[in-house]
Amino acid sequence: YANPIALEMFGYKNIKELQKRHFIDFVLPQFKEKVNLDIQLLSPENKGRLIQYKVQDANKTSFWVETISNKTVFQGENGTLLCLRDITERKLAEEGIKKIQGAMKKVLEEVVSALSKTIAEKDPYTLEHQKKVSELACAIAKKMNLSPEFIDGLKIAAILHDIGKGSIPGALLFAPRKLTDIEMGLVKLHTVKGYNILKDIDFPWPIAKIVLQHHEHIDGSGYPHGIDGKTMLLEAKILAVADVVEAINSHRPYRKALGIQAALEEIESKKGLWYDEAVVNACKELFEEGFNY
Repeated sequence: YANPIALEMFGYKNIKELQKRHFIDFVLPQFKEKVNLDIQLLSPENKGRLIQYKVQDANKTSFWVETISNKTVFQGENGTLLCLRDITERKLAEEGIKKIQGAMKKVLEEVVSALSKTIAEKDPYTLEHQKKVSELACAIAKKMNLSPEFIDGLKIAAILHDIGKGSIPGALLFAPRKLTDIEMGLVKLHTVKGYNILKDIDFPWPIAKIVLQHHEHIDGSGYPHGIDGKTMLLEAKILAVADVVEAINSHRPYRKALGIQAALEEIESKKGLWYDEAVVNACKELFEEGFNY
């Protein structure tokens, strides 16, 4: 059986001609296995589910449909009832939205890259540091099985996490000695300054708060506000670990690079105190598996 709407949808003029065809004949080859499996799994207890695939009409024109199927009895015989609707316009709209979102994401990444380069002339080290921290932070998040959307936001926050250092005197950033307490207090202001630069930008993620919190510790001993792990964003916990590992593993104006082993020993010694345990474990596993910038 096929109703008049199906007749029109598949481009047939005679209902009997359409009824001679098995529905699976209309399904495009790449979707046949999926549709057959869905039909085979049907039972009185196992109702059909909504599935989407492409079919073609009598003129070989393909279009998207959404169907739900159920077992039924028709005129005394067992059969399969298929309810379908043409969703071609919806799929085209979805594809258009995805293209727009992709273009917007690219523009956003370019803007973020431009922002991160604002301090490059003053402090080239920070630009490279931010790139490496971003790479490590995203790898940690993937290791923790966090969502692609979460990782997209983390990537942006990491690229911008030290943007506030553009407001810190270069004499302090490049001092070839240990800073005094007063000088260190000025450097620590970079988290607040970064927050103030970013807070009015309407990102899809809490970028400004992540930047503000990336030097906080889960035991409340960090800065600038001394918040603990219950308040810290997960992105900030990941960024805190990636930041300290990259810093210890890299050359600084006042010392040579200490190496990755020293960096991993540092986060392990403060695991559960300063740094989140799950984040530390994921970071260590990455390097044990051969991670490299």
